[in-house]
Amino acid sequence: MLVIAGLAARPAGARDTQRSITQYAHRVWTVGLNGLGTAPLSIAQSPDGYLLFGAQDGIYRFNGERFQRWQPWAGGSRSYHSVSNMLFARDGTLYLSVGDGLARYRNGRFFFFKERLTSPSSVFEDAHGTIWIGDLGWHGAHNEICHVAGDRVVCRGVADGAMCRTGIAAAPDLHGGILSFNERGVCRLSENGRESRLDYPDHKPMRSARVVWDAAGHVYAMLRDASDQYHLETDGLGWRTIPTSKKIMDGQSFFRDRAGALWIGTFRSGLWRIINGKAEHYTQADGLSGNNVTSILEDREGSIWITTTEGVDQFRAQPVVRFGSREGLSADRPGNLLVTRTGDLWVSNVNGVDAFRDGRLLTPAPYASSRLDVLSIVQDSDGRTWSLVGGIGVFYENERHTVRNDLHVPLSEPQDLAATPDGNVWTGNIYNGGATPRGALVQMRAGRVVAVFPTPEAVDRSVIYKLAPDGRDGLWVAVVNHGALLFRNGRYYRLPMPANTNVVGIAPIRPGSAWMVTMDGLYHVVANGAARRIGVANGLPCETFPAVTTTAKGDLWLKSDCGLLHIAKRELDSFLTSEGSKLHADQIDAGDGAPVDEYSNHPYETPDGRVWFTNFSDVFMVDPKAAVAPKQPVPVVIEDILADGKSFLSAKGSRSPTRPRRIEIDFSGLDFIRPDRVGFRYELSRGMRQWRGVTTERTVSFTDLGPGQYSFSVVACENDARCSLKPATLAFEIPPTFVQTWMFKVAMAFLAAFVAWVAYRIWHHQVTMDIQRRTEVRLGERERIARDLHDTLLQGFQGLLLRIQGVANNLPCEDQLRARLESALNRGEQIIVEGRNRVRDLRVDEHGLPDMLRKFIDDASLDCDIDIYLEIEGAPRDLRRGISTEIGQIAREALSNACRHAEASRIAVIVEFGLRALQVRIVDNGKGIRVQPEQHAVPHFGLSGMRERAERLNASFRIDSAPGKGTEVSLSLSSSVAYEPKSSAVADLLGRMCDLFGGARRSLFGRSSDMDASR
Repeated sequence: MLVIAGLAARPAGARDTQRSITQYAHRVWTVGLNGLGTAPLSIAQSPDGYLLFGAQDGIYRFNGERFQRWQPWAGGSRSYHSVSNMLFARDGTLYLSVGDGLARYRNGRFFFFKERLTSPSSVFEDAHGTIWIGDLGWHGAHNEICHVAGDRVVCRGVADGAMCRTGIAAAPDLHGGILSFNERGVCRLSENGRESRLDYPDHKPMRSARVVWDAAGHVYAMLRDASDQYHLETDGLGWRTIPTSKKIMDGQSFFRDRAGALWIGTFRSGLWRIINGKAEHYTQADGLSGNNVTSILEDREGSIWITTTEGVDQFRAQPVVRFGSREGLSADRPGNLLVTRTGDLWVSNVNGVDAFRDGRLLTPAPYASSRLDVLSIVQDSDGRTWSLVGGIGVFYENERHTVRNDLHVPLSEPQDLAATPDGNVWTGNIYNGGATPRGALVQMRAGRVVAVFPTPEAVDRSVIYKLAPDGRDGLWVAVVNHGALLFRNGRYYRLPMPANTNVVGIAPIRPGSAWMVTMDGLYHVVANGAARRIGVANGLPCETFPAVTTTAKGDLWLKSDCGLLHIAKRELDSFLTSEGSKLHADQIDAGDGAPVDEYSNHPYETPDGRVWFTNFSDVFMVDPKAAVAPKQPVPVVIEDILADGKSFLSAKGSRSPTRPRRIEIDFSGLDFIRPDRVGFRYELSRGMRQWRGVTTERTVSFTDLGPGQYSFSVVACENDARCSLKPATLAFEIPPTFVQTWMFKVAMAFLAAFVAWVAYRIWHHQVTMDIQRRTEVRLGERERIARDLHDTLLQGFQGLLLRIQGVANNLPCEDQLRARLESALNRGEQIIVEGRNRVRDLRVDEHGLPDMLRKFIDDASLDCDIDIYLEIEGAPRDLRRGISTEIGQIAREALSNACRHAEASRIAVIVEFGLRALQVRIVDNGKGIRVQPEQHAVPHFGLSGMRERAERLNASFRIDSAPGKGTEVSLSLSSSVAYEPKSSAVADLLGRMCDLFGGARRSLFGRSSDMDASR
C-alpha cells in the first residue's frame, strides 16, 4: 500500500504540474564516459552554481558539459571515498558524510570530524544554522540524532534522557525545532527543549526512513517496515493520507520538487513520479541510465537530477511540449487544428478528432469512434463544425451533434477548409463539373453548396492548396505553382508573387495584407501592392517555412527547418517601415523541444496565449511567456590556469613558472539547460581592455606571453546577445627570468653605452691621430721648405749682396754710382730680413700659444693705434706640435684685418682652455661687416686662408658680425685634438676638475692680474 499523508496543500510551483514525465527533456551521462569515473551516490549544488556528485572514489564537479574530479582534501594525509550525503549550509560551508564519518569544507580548508557515526543518512540545517545528522538505522534500534558544535559532533540518546535524540532520520520542523523519525513514530523537539511524539498510523514499527522537506516547511518521509513501504507527510502533530494509482515497494531515495511532485528512486525498478495522485513510472527501458536510483535533486534552474549506479540523468521542462499517442493522442497522424468558440483546441486525426482544454488532452476524443480520416476542420459563424474527410468529402455537424454527409458536391481530392465571418465555409478541390477537371473554389453555407468558382485560365487551372479568410468576405487562395490569389466578390485577383511559387501557409494581418510562407522564404504580401521576400539576408536564421501564424498581439510565429521562430510585433513594424533594417527572431530549436523537420500544418493560438501546431506525427504546444521570456545571465567561473600543461591556480595569487610557452585558461558558463547556446567573450589585459568576439570554446590559450602582471576576464553570453553583467576575473603573474629583469636590462644598457663610448673613443683617437699625422707631414714639409729657402735663396742673396758691397767699396765716396749701390744694398738687406722672417714663420714655434699671441699683439700694435687685450681663461695647457702655429696664424690674420679695416677702438683676444675644447676669439667693437654665406662670399685670400687652416685642424671656424655691431672671429678645436695628452689619467682628471671649478673667469674688457695689455 502507498500512502501520502499531509496537512495542507502546497502552493503551485513554477513547473507545469500537468506535464507528464515523458514530456520532459531527458539527457544521460553514463559512468565511464564524459569524465564520470564511478557510480554517483549523492548530489548537491554549490553556491557558485556547480553540481557536485559524491561517488565511490570521491567528488565530481559538473559544469554542464563535463565532469571533473574535485578533491578539496588534496595534499592531506588521507583520501575519502563513498560520499553518500552532501549539504551546503547557508554560509557556503560544505558538509558531507564520508564512509562512517562527517567532513567539512570551508574557506578552502578540509576538516574531518574525529567522531565516528554508525551510518550517516540525512544531513540538514535548522533555522538557527545548526547542522544535524540522522542515521539510516541499519545497526540497531537506538541510533542517535547528532549535531555539529564547533569542531565536534555531539550525540545524545535515550540513555541521556533525550527521547527525540534517537531515530533513523531527522528533518527541520516548520516551527523552528527538529523532527526525529524513529521506529515507532515521529518525535518533535521544539526550540525550548520540549518533546512530543506522534505514532505512525496503525502503530506499525518502521525499519528505515528517508526524509525530505521543502521551503514551506512541509516534511515528507518514506518509511519501510518488514513487508511494505509508506510515504508520509507530517508536521509532528498529525497525518493525512492520499492514495495514489500505483503501489511502490523498493524506494530508497526520496525528493519533492518545487511544483509539488514527489520523486521516488527505487533499488531495482527505476524512477517514480507522483503528481496530483497520479504515479508515473520511468525505467531503464524508457531511457533511464539505470534502475538503481541513489539520489535526486532539483537545481536552481528547475531541472531534476537523478543519479543511478550506471550514470546521471537530467529531466527538465522544455518550452515546447509534445503530445503523441504515448500521452493519449488517438493516433500519431494529427492534421489541421481548430480553436472552437469555447476556447478548446481540436486536432484532426486519422481516427477522428482529438481535443485539448486548458492545455490538457481530453479523453475520449470527439468522433474517436467514427474512425474517420479527418484532414481539416473549421467552425462557421453559426457554431457548426465542418470536417474535411479524406476520400469521402465534406462532413458537418448539425445542431444535434450528429455527423452528416448530404452535400452532394461534385468534387474530389479536397485540400483545405476555411470559414469567413460572413457565415460561408470554403474548400478547394478539383472540379469535375466541366469537360476538363480544374481547380475550383467551393462556397458552402448552412449545410449546402452555394456556388463553385473555377480557378482562372491565367493560373493554368491549378489546384487550390491553402485557404485563409481576408476580412469579412474575402479569401486568400494559394494555388499550386502559381503563388496566391485574392478572391473577393466572386472574382480572382492576381498577387505579385514570383513565378512557380508554392505557398504552403497564410497568416492574415488585416484586410488586403497577409504573411505567406513558401519552402524558400517568408513573404509580406499587400493586395494591389508588392510582395516582399524575407529570408536569411534580412536576419532570419533559416528560410524554409512550412507554416505561419499571427497572434492576437500581432506577433509572428514561423515553423521552420531550424525550429520555431518568434518575431515580436514591434520588430515587424520596425522592419516594414525602416529601409535596410534587420529582423530579430527568437529561435526555439530542437534543444527546446521544437521539431526541426520541414512538415507542419497551420498553427493556431488558443485564448490562453499558447501556440499549437503539428508536424503530422505529433501535436506541439509552446507557451510564449516561458519560451521568449528574458532569461537570467549565465554565471561564469574560471576553473583553472595552466602553464605548459601544469596548473598554477592558487587562492594566494597565481604565479606561473618562468618563461612559459603556452598559457591555458579553463572556464565555464554554468548553464545546465542549454549549455550548447552559451558563448564567451574574454580579454587579457595589461592596461587597456579589448574584448574578443563570442566563442563557444571553454579553453583559451596564449603563447609567448612576456613577464608581467596580467588580468584575464570572461563573460558568458547566451545566443550571442545576453551576457553576464559581472565578468569572472583572474589575476596572474608571469615572473621574469634573469635576462628579463630590469636589472639585467639596465646592465645591458650600461654595457651598450660603454661599448658605444669605447667605439667612439677609438674612432675619435683614430681621427685625432690622422689629423696629427697630416699636421706632422705639413709641418715637416714647411720646415723642409724653410731650410731650402735659407740654404739656397737667402744664402745666395746674401752672397750677392757681399759681392755688390765689394764693388761699392772700390768706388769713390763721391761717386753717385756708389750711393746708388749702397741704397740698393740697404734695400736688399731689408728683403733678406723679411725673407728670414717668413722662413722663421714656416718653422714650428715650440713656444706656448699665449706667448705667440702676445708677440702677434705687439707686432699689430706697431701698425695701428688701437687698445688690444689678451685674455686667458682656464689653466694654460700644452698643445700638440704644430697646433699653436696654425692657431697663431689664424689669430694673426684676424688681428691684421681688424687693425686695417674695422676702425675699432678696442680689440680683445680671448683664449679659453676648456675641458672639452680650446677656443680662441678675436672680438672688436668696430664698424662690422655684412657676413655672406660662404658659397656666395666675395673671394678674400685672408678669410679663405683662415678657413683652410681651420679645416686642416678639423676645427670649427665662425665669423659673427653685422654693420655697426662689431666683429667676432671664433675658432673651436676639440680638446683631444688640441691638447697634449697628460702623463696619467689621474692627472688629466685633476686638471679637468681644476679647469671646471678653479679657473678664474675674466670679463671681456676688464683689468686683472692675469691680463696682459699691450699696444
